[in-house]
Amino acid sequence: MVDLSVPVAAAIEHSVLTLEVKNIIICGHSNCGGCSALHLSDEELSNRPNVRRLISISKDIANEVSKIETDLTKRYRLTEQLNIIRQIENLLTYPFVKEKFDMGEIKIYGWYFEIPTGKVYNYNRVKINFEPIESF
Repeated sequence: MVDLSVPVAAAIEHSVLTLEVKNIIICGHSNCGGCSALHLSDEELSNRPNVRRLISISKDIANEVSKIETDLTKRYRLTEQLNIIRQIENLLTYPFVKEKFDMGEIKIYGWYFEIPTGKVYNYNRVKINFEPIESF
């Protein structure tokens, strides 16, 4: 079995260090199957070892959201948005990304795409919320 983290890390490394990208967008979306899988029990994931391994990165998000939100629709939306924030945090664990981010040489955006409405929201790190993007 191929470790998929290696191609992902290589793509990030190449993009940042070789192509010198200036902007990275982490875009999550509504109705995300991966995020809804975060709410599955260990028993439900017992025959899905690859899904279980992939979602292990963010499983704690679903556990915390389940404690504070009972409405299923709101729970999934919050999980999807918190997962975007988690993936930004994960991206910043790469030392070369963190260095360029801290120096202002690269910007990282967290976007949430609401499929039914077509609206896109940007994560505001200062206000700690997702705000609609009105125009590009």
